[in-house]
Amino acid sequence: MNTNSINAKKLVLYGSMITSLFFLMLYFNTVYFKSTFALIGVFQELLTIPFLLIQPVLLVLAFKGLIKESYNVLSYSFLSVVMLLASMSITWSSFFLS
Repeated sequence: MNTNSINAKKLVLYGSMITSLFFLMLYFNTVYFKSTFALIGVFQELLTIPFLLIQPVLLVLAFKGLIKESYNVLSYSFLSVVMLLASMSITWSSFFLS
């Protein structure tokens, strides 16, 4: 029986990819595109705070998975931790540097 299920580690990886892409697109829109389309601004305002709050939760879950896998560098959890730390450091430092 072949069941295609998504385990928790892949789910955390996909969540970290989505949050990183959201903040990357937010950065591009703020710096380069400077879109004044109202619908884009509405989605930015609605989604920024939830994405800021979900980043630390995903980081904790990724660290738990990394500890459970004995710090395996070739794992989904390690990739999630690296991606989230990079995204969080850039996102949170942008509040204080601008």
